[in-house]
Amino acid sequence: MGYTHYYKVKDWSAPEWQTAWPQLIQDTSTIIDAVPAIPLSGPASVTFEEGGDIPNPPTVDIDEGICINGVEGNSYEDFILKETQPVSFCKTGRRAYDLVVTCVLLRAYRLAPNTFSLSSDGCWNSEEEWVPARALYHDIWPDDPDEKPPDIYEREDEDNLS
Repeated sequence: MGYTHYYKVKDWSAPEWQTAWPQLIQDTSTIIDAVPAIPLSGPASVTFEEGGDIPNPPTVDIDEGICINGVEGNSYEDFILKETQPVSFCKTGRRAYDLVVTCVLLRAYRLAPNTFSLSSDGCWNSEEEWVPARALYHDIWPDDPDEKPPDIYEREDEDNLS
């Protein structure tokens, strides 16, 4: 199936998620602002302007949800997190926007560990997969623990970031 992240809000009406969701919206903007060198887009449609296509910006809105992708050759599948979205997985192809996606997923899990489930084909201690997101997360929230979500695997032959 390829490099894929799987996630699910178990109950959008749960008090834990109702508290986490507005915070996650705010924190997603913080994550995006922390990596200005990574070009991001929103929903796959583009705005046509004279001289070429311009990607829509990422969607980060309490009512519309979150939709993030890369731009042009660095795009793959839209990462979508919203209540009405039936699909709860995203293949990023390890493209640059994967850093933003994995950091958002990690933040969602940390804000609502009992309501948000998270797993991935990526390895927690791989420099090409979850380590960059963990480092970015730590830069933004240095006081949060670097705890591995239970459904993300870890290779025993690689060093941990922590």
